[in-house]
Amino acid sequence: MSSVFDKYSNYYDLIYADKEYEKESDYINLLITEYSSNKESKGVELLNFGCGTGRHDRTLAKKHGYKIHGVDLSSSMIDKAVEYQIDGTSYSLGDIRQFSSGKKYDVCTALFHVVSYLTDNDSVKKAFSNIYEQLKDGGVFVFDLWYGPGVVQFPPSSRKRSFKDEKLSVERVSTPNQDFNNCSVEVNFTVDIKDLENNETSQLKETHLMRYFFLNEIKLFAEAAGFKFKHSFNWMETTELKSDSWYGVFILEK
Repeated sequence: MSSVFDKYSNYYDLIYADKEYEKESDYINLLITEYSSNKESKGVELLNFGCGTGRHDRTLAKKHGYKIHGVDLSSSMIDKAVEYQIDGTSYSLGDIRQFSSGKKYDVCTALFHVVSYLTDNDSVKKAFSNIYEQLKDGGVFVFDLWYGPGVVQFPPSSRKRSFKDEKLSVERVSTPNQDFNNCSVEVNFTVDIKDLENNETSQLKETHLMRYFFLNEIKLFAEAAGFKFKHSFNWMETTELKSDSWYGVFILEK
């Protein structure tokens, strides 16, 4: 099993070195403890789909006391997560649409737009149904995604970004192609990488197909899987989604 993120993992942590993992983890903890029946975080068992290299997991486990099992489609991401894992975290290779550890969890999460990578209705249905089966009664599913009204009003544009540490220099150019009929964006990446230790250069080309969703769609998918729709907010806030919202976060309850 492989994914586009197998190559991506080699420079993933460098690109997101300035990402506020601790603040985001605090925010997820707030959503879980304030807006669900899980009022305490210590000892809460959490299944995290799309865990990447495990940085959210390590913060949630160390700072808030969660017991987390991370799952990712990329074997190289899982290898890095295992390399850095701490007490309270464990990892498996798996697909959000069908992975099962054989146990039930208090919380399931899918962060950093994992659901937006589910670009066809069948995949969304399978993922939501599978997550429903992984949860205990009263458990919650917390996830973020690209929110349709904001994406339509403010379409993505081409971007060029550079990243550097003591080992690597990376330049990434992203070029989006928006498909309004299918509510999706094909993001084409050209990544130039220079290994500063041996002066070798390489280039990768990747395509990430992303879907944006509207509130009524999420409610329909939730209801079809058996979930109760609880809340929706702007990402990193507890304010109502609006027409200019690009990122939304949702809480469903079993």
